[in-house]
Amino acid sequence: MLATNRQSRQETQHLGTQFDLPAWGRQLWMVGTDWHRETLAQTSNGLSELGVAGNAERTSTELFVQNDILLSDTWEVLLGLRGQHDSDFGGHWAPKVSVRGNLLDGGGWKGVLRASLGQGYRVPNLKERHYLFDHSALGYKVVGNPDLKPESSTSLQVGGTLAHGDRLAIEVNAFHNRVRDLIQTDLANATVVDGIATYTYANIARARTSGLETSVNWRASAALQLNAAYTYTRTRDLDTGQELTRRPRDIVRLGADWRALPGSTLSLRLRSQSNELTDTATGARSPAWTTLDLALNHKLGAATTLFAGVNNLTNRQRDFAAQGDYGPIAGRFVYIGAKVAFGNAL
Repeated sequence: MLATNRQSRQETQHLGTQFDLPAWGRQLWMVGTDWHRETLAQTSNGLSELGVAGNAERTSTELFVQNDILLSDTWEVLLGLRGQHDSDFGGHWAPKVSVRGNLLDGGGWKGVLRASLGQGYRVPNLKERHYLFDHSALGYKVVGNPDLKPESSTSLQVGGTLAHGDRLAIEVNAFHNRVRDLIQTDLANATVVDGIATYTYANIARARTSGLETSVNWRASAALQLNAAYTYTRTRDLDTGQELTRRPRDIVRLGADWRALPGSTLSLRLRSQSNELTDTATGARSPAWTTLDLALNHKLGAATTLFAGVNNLTNRQRDFAAQGDYGPIAGRFVYIGAKVAFGNAL
């Protein structure tokens, strides 16, 4: 058997600037720039696998302007504009407007209403366009698609926060997005050669996502902090009428932090998500899963902390022999250790 020597190197550089101008006429102006560069090289036995001569490379330059207008003590309007020029895809401008209202402030309660309408824009990165992820030993490959187009979206969000001091905070946010040329993977796009399934990225011409995000944080007592979050998502390919792949409808997160003894905190984190579509052709779905993490921290004096825990206590791990299972990669993980702080960290 001939051995394959595959080597890959990815590099990114980023430079950002931001200038916050002095307040003027109940307005706060901010101007900034971002410069980003990424390169990708991948060879097999010394020959490039990227489908381009030499290394793949792209650069992006962005300019953003933001104006925060304080209309009154209650209402605030935020106007923004971001322009981008990409070396591979040219220029694009994306505006956004947000409104915030402090509608309740009394008796220990505070209530805030938020709404925003804006555009988003994302060019495919080099990994999505060129990278070869070869897991032939497990029966599959993921290859880049050099013909991907940038995805653009229009997003509407409406939400609010209701809080009572530092004991209770409730957040609700509804969202609705219309997306053009959405970048995603679908098992229906796979081709099988010699028993190896090859997947790639593709653009969805017109898509819609909408849903609701909620969270509650409650300080039940001086020793007990509880939190819960729930996200509900509906998706649709507007050309086929099918839901989008790799987007679970329901995600639940629960957490608790209990200071059982002075200096000792026991933390629990649970995450559960529903099944998700993986293949639009067959209707195959990745199964639902739930994980539970436990952690115990105990301070010994001002400088030393002992800790121990178990990640993924339920040991829920994806079936690597099943190509449509996207559950957790890592199984149960038990750890124990100590942290010692020196000098100014005390």
